[in-house]
Amino acid sequence: MRLRLVRFLLLALSLAPLGPSPCRAEEHADASATLIRRADLERRLRSLTSDAFTGREAGTVGAHRAADYIAGEFARAGLQPAAEDGSYFQPFGTGRPLLREPNLLEVSTRRGTRTVGVGGDFQPFSMSRPGDVRGGVTFVGYGITAKERTWTRATGEDVVGWDDYAGHDVRGRVVIVLRKDPGWGDRRHAAFRAKVENAAMHGAIGLLLCNDAATVGSGADRLLDWDAPAGLATAAALLPCAFVSRALVASILGVDVPGLAAAEVALQGLGPNPRAVEGVEVRLATTVARSGELDARNVVGFL
Repeated sequence: MRLRLVRFLLLALSLAPLGPSPCRAEEHADASATLIRRADLERRLRSLTSDAFTGREAGTVGAHRAADYIAGEFARAGLQPAAEDGSYFQPFGTGRPLLREPNLLEVSTRRGTRTVGVGGDFQPFSMSRPGDVRGGVTFVGYGITAKERTWTRATGEDVVGWDDYAGHDVRGRVVIVLRKDPGWGDRRHAAFRAKVENAAMHGAIGLLLCNDAATVGSGADRLLDWDAPAGLATAAALLPCAFVSRALVASILGVDVPGLAAAEVALQGLGPNPRAVEGVEVRLATTVARSGELDARNVVGFL
């Protein structure tokens, strides 16, 4: 939601004539382009990203303040109100995620069972389907199936098609996937939603996702908070899913964190190498609910 809002603001503020003397777009389309000044854009962006608007999450006081600010700028720029009631505001309802019980991950091996609650190693996705599942574990790399993708092995061989599930039946199992992709920069396959949908299509009953090494870099392994937008509406995913730490994934796979990083390098250079994790069973329970409707509003105007 926040990302979409920022993109909308950038578009809206760049389209609006920003000179001191408002003009009609149909009469001065060419001239208005010269009135867009970098300083004006920077001032507006600084205002909208300031602490005064508290993040602008839909339905909050900060979002309403931001809407008032944008409406004022629209009026100054000469845009006409476009909402049905004659104002700049187009109301809509939205809900916020709520954390219920249970939310946990149990990892069972021959040595015993470890239970992890919501915190630094485990965060349910806000989009996670409520559920309590238990099953074996399969590591499926980036969790991508892209039959049309052309890529090059470290040996120099060109290959058509990428399938992190190739040769493995994950029906009734929980899959572990890495964030993003093998360096392609292709959002179609890197999106959280795409990974969850592909896992469900292959019959998985749950998904655990961890940051890839490139995302972490030399910094901390930061997980997405449970209430952060993840690409789908609250509780709308096809299966229970959660964000987990690299350290936790490494322990499930029976390696250390550098070993996990080495596995990623091998994936990028040699291609998919899914594997079932022997002797490990996990229980994944996620319960994220949608709150009641909150009043939110778009800001709309005619050029």
